[in-house]
This record gives sequence, structure tokens and C-alpha cells, in this order.
Amino acid sequence: MDAMVISRVSDGVFLDVNQAAVDTFGFAREEFIGRTSLELGMFDIRDREKLMEILHREGRCGNLEFQLKRKNGERIWILISSSIIDIEGTPCVLSIGRDISGAKAAQLALEKAEEKFRTIFEDAPEGIFQTSKEGNSLIINPAGAKVLGFDSPEEVVSRVRDSGHDVWIDQQERARYVERLEQEGIIRGFICQFRRKDWTPVWVSLTARRVAGADGQTLFYQGFMEDITGKKRLEADLSATNRQLRLLSTINRALTGLEAEDEQTLFSKYCQIIVETGGYLMAWVGLAQDGPDKRVVPLASFGTHANYLQAVDIRWDESPAGQGIVGCAIRTRKVQLSANMYLDERMAPWRAEALKRGFHSAIAMPFQTSESGMACLVAYADIDHRFSDSEKDLMKEVASDLGFGVQTLKTANAKAKFQADLRASLEQTIQVIADTVDQRDPYTAGHERRVADLCIHIAKELGLPDERAHGLNLAARIHDLGKIGIPAEILAKPGRLSEMQFNLIKEHVQLGYELLKKVTFPWPIADIILQHHERLNGSGYPRGLKADELLLESRILAVADVVEAMSSHRPYRPSRGVPTALDEITSQRGVLYDAEVVDACVRLFHERGYIFPV
Repeated sequence: MDAMVISRVSDGVFLDVNQAAVDTFGFAREEFIGRTSLELGMFDIRDREKLMEILHREGRCGNLEFQLKRKNGERIWILISSSIIDIEGTPCVLSIGRDISGAKAAQLALEKAEEKFRTIFEDAPEGIFQTSKEGNSLIINPAGAKVLGFDSPEEVVSRVRDSGHDVWIDQQERARYVERLEQEGIIRGFICQFRRKDWTPVWVSLTARRVAGADGQTLFYQGFMEDITGKKRLEADLSATNRQLRLLSTINRALTGLEAEDEQTLFSKYCQIIVETGGYLMAWVGLAQDGPDKRVVPLASFGTHANYLQAVDIRWDESPAGQGIVGCAIRTRKVQLSANMYLDERMAPWRAEALKRGFHSAIAMPFQTSESGMACLVAYADIDHRFSDSEKDLMKEVASDLGFGVQTLKTANAKAKFQADLRASLEQTIQVIADTVDQRDPYTAGHERRVADLCIHIAKELGLPDERAHGLNLAARIHDLGKIGIPAEILAKPGRLSEMQFNLIKEHVQLGYELLKKVTFPWPIADIILQHHERLNGSGYPRGLKADELLLESRILAVADVVEAMSSHRPYRPSRGVPTALDEITSQRGVLYDAEVVDACVRLFHERGYIFPV
């Protein structure tokens, strides 16, 4: 029942109240009668004046919200309707009030929740989107607009609506995305390429769900997008490193025992290796003639599109036919690239024939056939190719060694140089990866370097052979590589992680393994990384391996990782110190951690005076 009160207009004195008013405000009826709301402390004077002003002007008012005070001091929201009535010639005010505190609290909670989620939406580091089934952008947050290269969410929505800018590069991929959402309702980690505002591609990972109406028909799709272009580039670089390793290895084998082979055989073998091992469509070797036409004459080729050479005229003079990457490479004696033959104006004379055969990018590698003679090894790829520095350096080495092979048909020094360059390139790649992980998680910067240093010292203490210790060092320097796939806000989160967030963190071991498992290292680096969170009793992750299933290198890395992590500051806790870390591994000696490794680690700190590098 609503509270009802009657008061005089002239002085506001209460003349009568009903039981609901007594129950609502906590005053006895006798306390109401003869007193005013101001005397009882119920009404704020400004609210009272506002109410009376409306009543004097209009004679009544309805559905006004006021905060009133109960006898116990509690403030409650009341919805008031009042009107002026006449009682035996005395102007009075009849007010009816309803307690809406519950509804008001719910409204305020809803507003706070909306504001909270609006803040999350606006500030989220991942892109959040809502699209129609047809692909039109309905809503997108600033992070999503940034992924697509737009200045604001509004620009994305209007661009898609007004100019038909379809972010999907591959429409078949989009069709698979829609089909899966319609069938499964939700998909996670859908990898695809989008088209940015400037039409350049960007790799994204989508997590989305289908939202349907009461009739079961699709209303829209909504979800998250993450820019994984950097991750894809890292994968591409790792893949390129692996391809380079195979290429160098195959070329080394080809150069072995060439004493009885002629230059033609060597050229043909190189072209075959470039295609079959390097992953190119076609390769050829051309000799730079010194005649007046300065033509480049093909000497050997390999690939399904070798007839390209009969359809083109390539020279190394200053004419248009000599301005391509082959002519330029011979003149400058430097490796030349065409990352996109469709856009590269230097390749205009040969573009039609090249595109007809599926050539999209090319690399030209000049080499000397004699003191004054020059030739060029040329390779064509079927994609727009982002040649990495290491790949360019590799191709330069390939051409250089081909020239050396032509002149000397192999020497032991050439092979040694190849092996040294390969090892240096491999270790440089690992250092780049380690630096990338450090930049990804600044709060643990240097962690992998310190863990690697401790690993090396433990390995020496245990008498591990130098070559195995070196492989352990490299694995330790990138053992947290998988964290590149973990959202940065989780890595840097101060405070305790939720179970879901911790489970996501644990996935970094498997992610690191997946990135490295196909790279051919001289050491089991991928397996060492995969096992470094396993424990002797099988309580570790990701596979629950036990003592006899674990590599010794993984056992060493596990101990070093725990000691360094516990003795270093983290966003969610201060450093616990080296003594506490050593107590932890000692207490779990033979249970979680290898006993000999624990003993060696403790000796380093207690007897050898070991300290972590700065």
C-alpha cells in the first residue's frame, strides 16, 4: 500500500497519515500529527520548496522522485504525487508516496554496469565488434578500428556502409566463417586476413558468437579480434630460417665431390635446389655477355615455367630491358629484390609474361664466374614476398658460393664458412626471438637471459658436454617464446590471476613448442621448452610427464626458471629472494625437481658465490 499524508498548505503541519506512511518512515502516527516534514527531518528544505512551488503554480504534481529520510536516518527514494484539496475550508496537501528505493538501486546499478562495460569496450586492447550476417559493421571499439587502420570506430562503420569496404580479403574464408557460426554458434581462434583502410593486409584471430532472436534467426555476430600480424611474421621468419637451414644443408651436400662435374652441372643443380628446397617456382642462371647488346644468356634453369626465358629479353645495359632486377644486380654486383612484380615499375617489360606464369616476386643474385666475368642466379616466387634480412643475406651467400664453386668447385673453407654463418644466423634469430619476448612482457625483461646464465652454470657443475650445454643455453634464452600469444594485459596483471587466466598463461609452453617444432635445430630445443614446466612426480604441465620421460636439459631449465622467477620482482608480488627460492627447490628435491640438479644449483650459490647477471 502507498503511503498517504495530509498536511496544511499554510505551514506544512501534518493533519493525518495512514499506516503505510507509519511503516515506510518509521515514525509513530502521534509523532507525525502536529509536526512538519522539516521538523521530522524527512525532507530536504530545497526539495520541499520545489514541491510547494509546483503545487502553488499548478495545484497538483505527479511522479516526482525525492530522497527522504526515515526516523533511523536511512535515506530512501520516494515517488510522490500531490494535489491541493480543501478540508472544511482549509487548503491542504494530499500526498501519496511509493517507496522506489529497490528500483532506484537497480537503476543505479544498471547505469554503473553500463558505464563499466562501456569503459571496458572503449579501453579494451583487443578489437570488439558486432556485425550483421552480411558483414556490415554495426559496432566496433577503438582497438578494432586501429587494427583495421581507421582513425575512429565511426569511420569504420560509415566506410563499410557507404563505400562497401569489405574487410575480408578471401571471400571463401568469410563464407567458412559464417557457415561455422551458423552451425556451431561460437568459434574461437579463427585465423584470417582482413583488409585495412589502405587496403594492406592484416592477420587477425577472431573469437565470435552468433546472436539470434526469439525466432531463432540470426540478429548479428559479435566477438573479439586480435591483430596477430606480428606473430604470423615471426612464424614466417622461423619458417624462413628453417627453409634457409635446409637450403644451406642441401647446397653444402651438392658442393661436396664436385671435382668431376662441370659448371653446367653445378648451375643446374643449384637451380633445382633453389626450387625444390627453397620453395620457389622457377630458377635460372644467366651469363652477362660483354657484346654490344649486353644480353643475359640463360645457361641453366629448373621449374615448370622455364619457357618464360624464351618469351623475354633480359639485358644488363642502360636500356629499359636492362633496368630490371637481373640487369641491376649484374651492374651493381648486389642482390636485387622485387617483392611485388605487379607494382614494381622496373619489372614492367616482363610483367605480363611473369604474371601469366604466376610469378609475383623475384630475387636476383649476382656472382663472378671469373675475375671479370659476371652471371646471375634468379628465382621467382608465387606470392608477394617480404624478404627478411637473414634471407637476403642467405641468398647473397648462395650466389657468392655458387661463384666460388664455379671457380674452385668446392673447397673445405667454403663449407666451414657456410656452417659458421648458419650457426651465427641461427643464434642471431634466437636472440631476436628472445628480444621480442622481452619487449612483449617488460615486467619480466631479462628473465630468460638470467635463466640461461644459471642453466649454463648448472650444466657445467654437472659436467654436461659443451655442445649439449650450448643447446640448453639457446633453449633457455627463448623458453617463454609462447608468451607472444598471450594477451599483454594478462602477462602484466598485478594481483592474482583467475583460473581461466592462469590456464591461458600455461598454454605458452605448448605455443612455444608449436612455433619451434618444425625448425631443424642441432639440439632438441622445442622439446626442452615443452618440458620445462613438467615435474618429476607428473604434476607439471602440459603433458604430466614423469622423471624418466624428461630430458636432463628440461630438468635443469625447470630448476633455473623457478629460482630466477622467485628471486625477481613481479607485478603481482615482490621478490621473495634467492634464499627462499633455494629453500623451495630443496624442499621439493626428488619430488618436483631433479635431486642432482637441485644440489648443483645450491652449490653454485652457497659454495661458488654465484649471482645472477645484472
